[in-house]
Order: sequence, then structure tokens, then C-alpha cells
Amino acid sequence: FQVRGGSTVGSGEGSVTLVQFDSGDGNGFTNAQGTNAWSFMWDVPRFTTDTPVVLRAKAWYGPLDSLEAVITSITVTVTQLAVTITTPADGADLRGNRLFTFTGTAAGVLGGAALDTVFIDIGDDHFPASGTTNWTAKWTAPLSDTDTPLTLTAIARTTEGETVTTSIIVNVIAPAIAITDPVQDDLVDGDIDLTITGITVADLFPVPVESVELNVAWDDTTVILPATGTDNWTADWRTPAVTENIRATIIAIATAGADTKSDTMSVIVKP
Repeated sequence: FQVRGGSTVGSGEGSVTLVQFDSGDGNGFTNAQGTNAWSFMWDVPRFTTDTPVVLRAKAWYGPLDSLEAVITSITVTVTQLAVTITTPADGADLRGNRLFTFTGTAAGVLGGAALDTVFIDIGDDHFPASGTTNWTAKWTAPLSDTDTPLTLTAIARTTEGETVTTSIIVNVIAPAIAITDPVQDDLVDGDIDLTITGITVADLFPVPVESVELNVAWDDTTVILPATGTDNWTADWRTPAVTENIRATIIAIATAGADTKSDTMSVIVKP
């Protein structure tokens, strides 16, 4: 980090011959570059918490055989780069095949370099978040037939490429039944035949799945759609003709003996 300053002397006091800088690291004064306009490249230290540091500049002036010095000082706070994950909480359960929004905060500098970007690592996915001070990131949990713990890591990066991280563990829960297409918040056209597809995971039912049925609801209307197939199922829905965007909720229900399991998501039907 470049520290810059200036120095002058009064009339008849000669000229400034040397400026020195003390970064408060215990090593005392070191020669700066320049005199009237001077600079010093400060290797900003890293601390575990925000830490005040006293910076001092010393200007030498006067005749060479009787140099005098004046010292000025300021106190700065060395802030530390930090990143947090606000949601989800550590240990949270995330349903597979669902879109989730991660949120968090980041702030500070590292080695004098300012915060630049926040990235997310989870499973096999690495992608940038939106924003920095208050960041968000959307992620669709993978579809699996077993519950899977994953490490969610937020990475704050400076303009110089240095990073700090924070991590939590989330559990991706295998759904017994899942709607695979469309996905949450998809935009679909109105007044068309839309094929809804999905799966059931046989191992998560006590007996074989006998049937899958869909309830689709929008405004004051609900339709019941029988699906074709069980392990991999499909159902056809005639989307309503609309004059403005509306939200429709789709519930898929699998029946296996006396046991039923469901999956719910919604889409936006547009004109």
C-alpha cells in the first residue's frame, strides 16, 4: 500500500534533505522516496482483528552539518478481510433438486488490497456471488438417491487476488419423489401443452410405488393430473391462457400402499 505525503520548511531554514517513514512494526524509521512530495510502499500487516497502527513520518532539514528533524504521526486502523455465510445455517437440510439462495456479508481489506469479489464453492460447483458487502448466490441442489453432506464455502477475494474463506456443512436430502422438469420459478408459456417429468426413488418407500398424481393450482383453479409411469413419470398439463404473469403450484404425490410422499414447486405462466 503506497503511503504518500509532503514536506516543506520555512524561509531561511534550508531545504528538506530526507524523509523517513515508520510503519509501527518496531523496526524504526526507513527512508522514503522523495522529499517535498514523498511516498513509501507499506507492507500492510495482517492481524486477527481490526488493529490500530501509528504511522510516523520524519523530515530532516537544514544545513548538512546541523540537520534537524520534525515528526508527524497519524493513527490508522488496519481492517481485516472477512466473509460470512448468513443463510443457510450450519447443518441445514437442503432438499435435492431445489433452487436455494445463499446469503452473506464480506468486508475489509487484506494486505492493503480492497475487497473485490465473493465466490461460492459447494460440491462440484464454483461460481461468483452477486454483490460483495451483502452478497447472494443461487444454487440448485443435486438430485441423489441418498442424503449427502456437502461443504459450502464462501471465498472473499481482494483486488490483488488474495483470499479468505469461511465454510459450513449442509445436508442435501434425497427426495422420495421429485419433479425434474420444469424447475422452480421457470417461465412457461400460457395456453400450451406442457409435459411435467419426474422420478421416484424406490428405496425410500416401504413398498413399490403404485401411482403418481399431480395437483396443479393457480388463482382459484386446481386440476388433477394422473401421471404415466412411477420410477420415471410424466404428466401433461395444458397451461392456462393468461393476460399477465401468474404463479402456478405443482404438487406431485406418489402413493405406495398406505404411504404417500410429495414434492412441491411452482412455475410462472406468462402470456
